[in-house]
Amino acid sequence: MSGCLSKIKEISDYKIQNNGVFHIVLTGGDTAQLIYSELKYLKTDWSKWFFYFGDERCVPEGHVDSNSLMVQKSLFEFLPVNEKQIFMIPGYLGAKKVLWNIQNLFN
Repeated sequence: MSGCLSKIKEISDYKIQNNGVFHIVLTGGDTAQLIYSELKYLKTDWSKWFFYFGDERCVPEGHVDSNSLMVQKSLFEFLPVNEKQIFMIPGYLGAKKVLWNIQNLFN
């Protein structure tokens, strides 16, 4: 994991220094959860980070299989970030409404 975390640190530092912000896409899964559990220890300016979910399951809000719940418990609850920095996929709304929400995010 340390190689992956080192690369994330290197890229995030570069982007913050040159662009003022760092954007990262999050995913679900056991490997990702291991990374998120360690990512919270990075020395960085978290106010410059913006988090986007690349996938989510269409399950009820707060469901144990929800990727957003996993990331919340393994990363976000430990970071000084606010909701304006986090772009979740509202899978609990169902596939059609999720598509509409994603399309509007980029318009």
